[in-house]
Amino acid sequence: MLTLILFWKDSASLRFYFAASFACYAAILILTLAYFVPRNLILFTWSISDHLEQIRTASAPWSAMNWLRALLGLAGVLFSFKGLDAYYDTRRKKT
Repeated sequence: MLTLILFWKDSASLRFYFAASFACYAAILILTLAYFVPRNLILFTWSISDHLEQIRTASAPWSAMNWLRALLGLAGVLFSFKGLDAYYDTRRKKT
């Protein structure tokens, strides 16, 4: 969010890259709070012997969604890198 604020007056491509990066990171936060935290509570706090079926049900989709969260993180980092590359490219062209 800070990079979006700091580079707001620069080119539109910088705003796009940093906004896309922020959107990816915000999606990770929302996904973690809404999807992973409740399942983590089931997986890591409930006793296994009493809740075996609920733990199995919670762990199967957890693994698949963790890949989505990792890909969102990778996309956020790549958008940040591209934004910094575009910033330094415009600075190089000015000099």
